[in-house]
Amino acid sequence: MMTGTHFRLLGDELHVLPQTPPWQQAVTAHRMLEDARLGAGNHADLEDQLLRLYESAQMLRDNLSLIGPVLLGGAFLAGLRSDATLAAAMPAALRWLATGLQFAKIDTRRVAQSVQNFQAHLQTLGVTLPTPPGFSRTGDLIGDAPDALPKAFQAGAVFAKGHDWNARSALAWRELLARLAAAALQITTTMPGFDELLCAARQVGPAAYLPLDPGEAGLHSWTRLLLAATVRSDANPSGAQVPFGIVAHALLRLGSGGADAAWIEASCQALAAAAGASAEDTDTLRRTLLDSRATLRDKPSPGTLVFLRKPIASVSDSWIRTPARALVLVMTVDEFRQALSEMQRSPSSPPSPSVLSILPSETRFYLEPAQDIGTAAETALRAEITRLWPSGLTVATPGRESVLATPEGADILTGGPF
Repeated sequence: MMTGTHFRLLGDELHVLPQTPPWQQAVTAHRMLEDARLGAGNHADLEDQLLRLYESAQMLRDNLSLIGPVLLGGAFLAGLRSDATLAAAMPAALRWLATGLQFAKIDTRRVAQSVQNFQAHLQTLGVTLPTPPGFSRTGDLIGDAPDALPKAFQAGAVFAKGHDWNARSALAWRELLARLAAAALQITTTMPGFDELLCAARQVGPAAYLPLDPGEAGLHSWTRLLLAATVRSDANPSGAQVPFGIVAHALLRLGSGGADAAWIEASCQALAAAAGASAEDTDTLRRTLLDSRATLRDKPSPGTLVFLRKPIASVSDSWIRTPARALVLVMTVDEFRQALSEMQRSPSSPPSPSVLSILPSETRFYLEPAQDIGTAAETALRAEITRLWPSGLTVATPGRESVLATPEGADILTGGPF
């Protein structure tokens, strides 16, 4: 049976159902009427509360036919996960479906059409979903509906098990790059592709690094993506390669738009060498960065900062805006050590091309406090950083988390003594 929690999820959060009136208003109206029945509360507002309940009931009656197909699509996406039950995976799957089909931006008629189109795409892959579950006017499942969602979940599991996810990921990367290119041209109406949506449910391809809405990705996500895109494909023979085309988008999101032209030239060559990129891809990266720099020529060139974050509950989780004051890389200590070992930089040999090899000597390093890495390990980390980057390592001042835990936190950190 559908509960208030389900209706709140479908309406207020996922925008499957109209938000007029909001579900919480209906809940409040029902509670006030119950209080009045027991002789409590303010009787003067009863007529308004009855009207709200009537409007909510009418909205549900008008849109019950939407719920079944949406739940069916969510159940299929939930089945693409290999490590979860239907009940556990369903909320996240519904969020992917709502984001991928952009329910929040369309009306209920177009929601129904978008779900129908999604099922038509599945049919081209040989997937036929059962009849959507039906509901009575009281919200109870009717007929054979209780079996529909488990069957759709099983269809997703069968599809996932025998599917070539590397090939699907390559298609998803292509769709993402097209969306990012459109966004760079101020085209904001593009929606995630079908392949992106499937990969999001499976958590492969672009979804291993970014949410379906790249605008919600933080600097740590873009740093991870930059690191992954600048590693040769033969370093990860079993996985789908992250396309080099994403490097320009990652660098710009991390704040490199105002970098010095000489740095851009050297960095493009180093990163292309690290990834084994073609001359054409290298030239595209260079032109993209230089074109961005041209639009910011009146601003000072940014510095560079590396923030070594806590693995979980980091202030940098809030850093979703492009830094204006510096190129900012955000990584965990383990990620930094891995990148450092791959760089193999030493005084007696030239640096291996990598993300770290493009960092200037004046790069500032900050260590997020309260990390359990041990005194000896921190001392060794500090010595290694100081050997390669004389500016050394600074431990960010404890107690400033509330100041830094904002979308502009990276600029706050680079603009003052923290």
